[in-house]
Amino acid sequence: LAEIFYAMIGFTVFLMAWTLRDFLEDDFPVFLGVSLFVGALLHMVHMVDFPGVNIIVSSRDKPTQVWLAATLLQSASFLAAPFVIGRHLRLRLVLAGYLIAVALILCSVYWWDVFPVALGPDGLTTFKIVGEYVACVLLAGGIVLFWRRRQGLQRGALPLLIGALLMRIVAELWFTLYTGPHQWPNLLGHVFLVFSIWLVYLAVVQDSLAVPHALAVVNLRLSEQAAQEGQLREQLMCEALDRLLALTPSFHEQREHDQVAAAVCRAAREVFACDRALLFRVDGEDLTALAADPPTASMRPGTRYPLADDPELSQALVGRRPSFCAEIRECTLRLRLAALVDEMDLYSVLRAPIGLGPVGERLLMLGWVQPHQEPDAPTLALVQRFSDQVDVALTQARRHEAQQEAEALHRRFERSLLPNLPVEHPNLLVRSFYRPGEHRMELGGDFIDVLEHGERGLAVIVGDVSGHGPDSAALGATLRAAWQALELADASPSEIVHSLGRLLVRERSSPETYATFCLAWIDPRGDEVSLLNIAHPPPLLLNREVTRLAVPPHPPLGSFDVPLDEPVRVALSHGWNLFFYTDGLIEGRAAPGLPERFGEERLFRALQTFAGQTLDERNLERLLTSIEESGGEPFTDDVTVVVVSRKE
Repeated sequence: LAEIFYAMIGFTVFLMAWTLRDFLEDDFPVFLGVSLFVGALLHMVHMVDFPGVNIIVSSRDKPTQVWLAATLLQSASFLAAPFVIGRHLRLRLVLAGYLIAVALILCSVYWWDVFPVALGPDGLTTFKIVGEYVACVLLAGGIVLFWRRRQGLQRGALPLLIGALLMRIVAELWFTLYTGPHQWPNLLGHVFLVFSIWLVYLAVVQDSLAVPHALAVVNLRLSEQAAQEGQLREQLMCEALDRLLALTPSFHEQREHDQVAAAVCRAAREVFACDRALLFRVDGEDLTALAADPPTASMRPGTRYPLADDPELSQALVGRRPSFCAEIRECTLRLRLAALVDEMDLYSVLRAPIGLGPVGERLLMLGWVQPHQEPDAPTLALVQRFSDQVDVALTQARRHEAQQEAEALHRRFERSLLPNLPVEHPNLLVRSFYRPGEHRMELGGDFIDVLEHGERGLAVIVGDVSGHGPDSAALGATLRAAWQALELADASPSEIVHSLGRLLVRERSSPETYATFCLAWIDPRGDEVSLLNIAHPPPLLLNREVTRLAVPPHPPLGSFDVPLDEPVRVALSHGWNLFFYTDGLIEGRAAPGLPERFGEERLFRALQTFAGQTLDERNLERLLTSIEESGGEPFTDDVTVVVVSRKE
């Protein structure tokens, strides 16, 4: 019975350890299971060949030899087992090695008959007794090693293993007194052997396998519960994030700063399910109210609240960290801020600074009338993301307002630089078109003006200062104003050109700056025009056909002085249109993607379609739109067109 019990325990430990080997922290339980398995095999052979059974042979020595070999093999395994603690082995090779050892033992006993005699006619041999003592020494060594490596064992395994090895030592000592299979020494040895294998079972299966796996199951259930709670929180957070993403565009739909602030408060109540949402701006030592939802009579936009009323809030603004007050009445609130909280009947409040600087520039306050639990890290992260979106929206609103103010100022500035057209004349009609090519600030270097001289007719100037931007625009305005003064002073054409040249050299910001322009004087009846061209595209004459006016060019203004020719006089027939323009009109692309410019020839052909017609505002707009569309892009340079015609 003892042998059967030993074998059953050995097989059980092996099967459980081998099955769970992939889930163990080390291979110590499996190693002991393998050693107990091969020991159980040898004990089964010993049992079936025990005196009285004699299934294999009838000799009393053979089963004793098998017993001694099993004892030494098991003792050596207990000595080696502590070295496996915390390690992983190639378990299939270990099992194969043990099975080979079993095969060699059985062959040496039953086949080759080379195993030393253990039980002779006179009882136990010296080899058998010494072998038992050697086993005891090996087991004692195992106890010492288990103690030294106890940190790697489960908490309850060490005393069980030490107890098992002590029981096994006592059993082996009783077996040294063996006199017969039915005598007391043999009986007591088997009793202690049963206790020993039972303690090994408890140490390996219960403490090293069952208890850790039971704890793992408990931890798994706790992990599953925590995961479910986490999934629920994540689901709620995702829903809040979806609401945030859905509501964020509403911030940017509003253009005015006050409208954005009100939209932010409405969105905050919906995203965070709070009862009140307040938005403030930090102005030095005060909080200035921007918006509230729902609105309250005591908190109107622009109402100021001293930050000294809430010292904790002042510290939170400096650190730009959200602060939560589970019960607002326990916070250190004073004066007006406390009165505001009392009026709104708030119980819990979350305050989130907004801004990217070292100190919060704005403050979002979320309030609940019922006790509210402190927000966890994901909720605070969502609040921070919401605050970042609010900061972007409010900053864009401020930027939009500033841009509108700048554009309005710029338009006033631009109007001050451009001439006051059209000019009223009894016989002549003036139309103009101007489009700057500077996108950053709509000011160009083109300058135009038409001056009415009464009985002396009209004086026209169409010019272009090199470069773009405010400097070019300012210089063009200066040249235009100087031309007006010279015309009103009845200066001659040469005096006008030389005076403008001296002025340009004095006022230009760079020696490379120059100007081109075309001067025209049209008599009061519209029968004749005098032209002087300073390196500028000459005007085109439209009546029944388009004609290039042969006006010799002079060098650009500001380059070098040369003698000026007298203005060229051209007679004007019935139904004429004088088409003045700057080079920006013909410097666009001829077609999208092509490097070729539109050029004067294409302009000439485009004007042919209007021959015999009056270039009124509608036809002029059609012409310029078609030129712009042919290049596939807006004009890249300043474009100025002046059309003078006779009233019919």
